[in-house]
This record gives sequence, structure tokens and C-alpha cells, in this order.
Amino acid sequence: MNTDVNQVLYSLETKIFRGFLAVVLGLTATIIMLLCAVYYTGGITPKLLERNYDSITYAANMKRAVSNLTLATSRQTIVSPFDVNSFNSNLKSAESNVTEPGEKEIIQTISSFWDNFQTKLFSDARLADDLNHSLDSLIAVNEKGMFALADQARSLRLTVLASGIGLTVIALLYSLLFAGNASRGIRMQIQKILLEVEHLNAPIINRDTAQYKAKEIEKFAQEISHLLS
Repeated sequence: MNTDVNQVLYSLETKIFRGFLAVVLGLTATIIMLLCAVYYTGGITPKLLERNYDSITYAANMKRAVSNLTLATSRQTIVSPFDVNSFNSNLKSAESNVTEPGEKEIIQTISSFWDNFQTKLFSDARLADDLNHSLDSLIAVNEKGMFALADQARSLRLTVLASGIGLTVIALLYSLLFAGNASRGIRMQIQKILLEVEHLNAPIINRDTAQYKAKEIEKFAQEISHLLS
């Protein structure tokens, strides 16, 4: 009969271990998800910010080219092909790097002004001003996008962090509840078995009595085996 009790206790220990293992795995999964989310959000934002920064750089290079071309025509000197190629190259890069709402339309306006500016042989001051204003708009829309991205990333990180903390607290509360219920159940069942074991030490009147006590212990053993199942 002691062997039966030991088997039941071993089975109970296994079930308790599995229960706590589930809690540990849940906490581990929560932490991994939290770290992955933070890593993901931290990786996406710099890439988008880099694209905004590139567009600002392209616009600044185009403004420099317009300034050099305007200065050359005002001084009636030879226009540098480098400035023309620089503008065309940066305009093409900006067209393939659209990230913000309205940015595509601004670039189309810049392209239209640039075509007219070339037609006028870079001597039309009004077109030069229109180009610079449009380039300033391109810079402004990307700067606004950079600030918006920073705010979104900050908000997303806080949301992910709060979710992770909430899931962790829930898992911890569950583990405490599980431990409390398990310990109470174990104590009650062990007390019952110990009482029956003590009864076995009493003088046995006949074989029927011994068989009855054996059946009672088997009954309690079965109750423990179903504990936490």
C-alpha cells in the first residue's frame, strides 16, 4: 500500500511540475514577444527616418544646383554641366523615394518647374523662386514625416511595453493562484491518506476489515491522481 501512495505522490508531483512549466513557458513566450516587438519597432523607424532624411538631402542638393545655375547666368558665365546633372540625379532619386502623403505631387511640380527652367536657359528668376519654394515644401513635408514617425514609434513602444507588463502580471497571478490551489489540495489529500495509514496500525479484527481499509486507501489514492487533472 505504501507503494501505491508513492506512485500517486509521484504522479501528483509530475502534474504540479507540468503546471508550473506551463507558467514558465508562458512568461518566457511573453518576454520573447515583447523583445521581438521592441526590436521590430526599433528597426522599422530608423529605416523610414533614413528615407525621409535622404529626401531632404536630395532637395538640398537641388537647391544648391539651382543657386549655382542662377548665379552663373546672372554673371553671364558658362553653366556647369555638373549642376545640371546633379539636379537631374537628385530629382530622379527623390522620385523613387516617396514616403509621405503629398510628396509625389510636390516632386511632379518640381519636375515641371525644372523643365521650364531649362527651357529658359536658367535665366528666369521667377522660375528659380518657384523651384526653391517647391524644394522647401519637399523638405518641410519630410521633416514633418520624421517628427510624426518619432511620435508613432514612441507611442508604439509604450503600448508594447504596457502589453508585455500586463501579460506578465496575469501570468504571475495565475501561477500564484495555481500554487495556492495545488498546495491546499495536496495538504487535504495527504492528511486523508495519513489518517488511513494510522488506522492501519490499529489491530485488525478480521480479513474483511483489512480489505475495507485497503479499498479506502485506494479510493483516496485515486482522488489524488485526479487532483489538478
